[in-house]
Amino acid sequence: MAMGEARTGSETLQLQMVCLDELVAADDRYRRIERVISWRAVRASAARFYAVDGRPSIDPAVLLKLFLVAAIEGRHAMRDTLRLAERDLAVRRFLG
Repeated sequence: MAMGEARTGSETLQLQMVCLDELVAADDRYRRIERVISWRAVRASAARFYAVDGRPSIDPAVLLKLFLVAAIEGRHAMRDTLRLAERDLAVRRFLG
């Protein structure tokens, strides 16, 4: 766009495909956590608390991940943790 040209707004309507794995560093702390925790085991241990019919609930692994992020980042409110997850790509990748 040349200097002085008026913006039409179409510049922000472009679609670009990106992969979060490529945007988050290989040595990120959340990647290290993923290597040591078995999320399948978390889901299996929480399975008895979840109903099989009805509306699907939140994945227990995601709930645990949210609490981990809150503890690591020093957040005391879940809303604050969710706001962090909105803007931090490493956290978004970790949550899945």
